Amino acid sequence: MSSHTCIHTPGKEPPLHSLMGRLGIQSWETSCWNIILGKLTVVAKLKPQLFVTDIDSDLIDVAVKRFGATAVTLDNIYSLDVDVYAPCALGATINDETIPQLKCSVVAGAANNVLKDPEQHGLDLMKKNILYAPDYAINAGGLINV
Repeated sequence: MSSHTCIHTPGKEPPLHSLMGRLGIQSWETSCWNIILGKLTVVAKLKPQLFVTDIDSDLIDVAVKRFGATAVTLDNIYSLDVDVYAPCALGATINDETIPQLKCSVVAGAANNVLKDPEQHGLDLMKKNILYAPDYAINAGGLINV
């Protein structure tokens, strides 16, 4: 995998460095800004390349200017050669159309119901050797910080 990154991590101070190190992760992708802008500061210190997208171009501009992120279109976000795809706002982004495009090794995002069809699309990810972390596992850490 290349070292391209866009990140989302829920909670106040998630163990991002240790997670990335343990999994050998160099890159993340995501599509939610209201949750992540504070966390991008932490990730930017690791010097990855960040890919960002959103329906709100102003939020994309903030990430580009503040963190040196690379803006991509919503249509192109799925086919990026990244380590982690982290959908954090819109559910059902893992579906029959997007799975064939995925080049990531991990899907881990905070959006609810990331898999459009949990049974089928979970199997499809497994067949592609893509590790899937469910939204309820990703979001559980936020409760610990409360």
